[in-house]
Amino acid sequence: DVNITGGSSVTANGGNFEFISGHSLEQTSGSMHHATAAGGFYGISGMIEVETGISTTGVSGAMRLSTGDAFSPVYSGDKFYGANISSGSMVLNTGYALNTNSGNIDMFVGSASYGRAGNMTFSVGRGDVGI
Repeated sequence: DVNITGGSSVTANGGNFEFISGHSLEQTSGSMHHATAAGGFYGISGMIEVETGISTTGVSGAMRLSTGDAFSPVYSGDKFYGANISSGSMVLNTGYALNTNSGNIDMFVGSASYGRAGNMTFSVGRGDVGI
């Protein structure tokens, strides 16, 4: 087993923990891949779990999963950079199943005791050109 932990504190914030891929000035930045290995013949592959910690006197940590922004094409000298650019796409899907059932996609807003449950909002941004 490998356990990597940010620092702890009694009276201040705990230590931060960051994984950041490499930067490139003229090419693609480095990719990040998080995966579990395939399960054995009688087993299952491991689970990937991402969660924030519990808070007893305040708000528990927020979670955000987003793609980066995309900016207008740039001219530099006689070169044109950024043709056919767009912000990154996001896909949420379950795996293919052969002779069995594919997995579910479940989304929940937590319950609240003596308070209001949170909202679930789906929205699409505005576009100026195209369909």
